[in-house]
Amino acid sequence: MGKKQTGLTPYQGPKRVFGAFRCEDCRKHWYSGNSWANTGQQCKSCGELVYPYSQRPLEKRDSDDEAVVTTKPHPAALCGKCKQLGYPCTELDSDEEGGGRRRGTYGRDLAGLFGSLRLRLSGVRWQTPDTRRQRSASVFAAPMGLRVRVLSSAP
Repeated sequence: MGKKQTGLTPYQGPKRVFGAFRCEDCRKHWYSGNSWANTGQQCKSCGELVYPYSQRPLEKRDSDDEAVVTTKPHPAALCGKCKQLGYPCTELDSDEEGGGRRRGTYGRDLAGLFGSLRLRLSGVRWQTPDTRRQRSASVFAAPMGLRVRVLSSAP
């Protein structure tokens, strides 16, 4: 008797796993080391949300001295977990017991993520049409969108 699947994905734990994906619409296949329970990825070819048909634990390295080789950057714009979190899922430390906790290194290497950039534009100024007051802000352009933080306003 086979196991009955209760979620959207074969794996139902809290950790990051290796997943195999197949888009039924355009027949594209891909693999990802950033696959999560009940979370899909967007097909690069047709844009359809695809859930993994197979998932397995990530293979551990033999030693911590061994370098991690990443041949492709993580496409956070297509990743359901990144969209759900609002920041790159590669910032989560899923190797720890319990998994899914955010590392304390957010922002350390965002420019290396899938070729995207995180830019800070200081001193951006604009005038609001209703009050004609000048505002100043720092603007962050991140893979998940645009965020504005008002630093000061002139009377």
